[in-house]
Amino acid sequence: MVCTWSYTPSITPVTHPQVDPPRNPTTPRDSYERRELGPLAVLLPAYTANNGLTDGWAEVVQALRSLRGSRSLPADELRQIDQLTVLVEKMMHSS
Repeated sequence: MVCTWSYTPSITPVTHPQVDPPRNPTTPRDSYERRELGPLAVLLPAYTANNGLTDGWAEVVQALRSLRGSRSLPADELRQIDQLTVLVEKMMHSS
């Protein structure tokens, strides 16, 4: 007897052209050039582990909120983080 069972997952990853990894990194390049690795250490684990599903994006939002709360970045980068947080949340709720 040969088993020909196959499974097709019914979960569709959430994608958005402005934040879909790895085509558009969300980490500020200046942080790396300034050698401020703390903010990168907060965001990169969530960003690189993102599975494209809403729970993966929720981890990214949590990391962005953590960065925003730390106030360790310049004002222009904090504005970018605010914009990214809103964008990712809208993307998550629209799918």
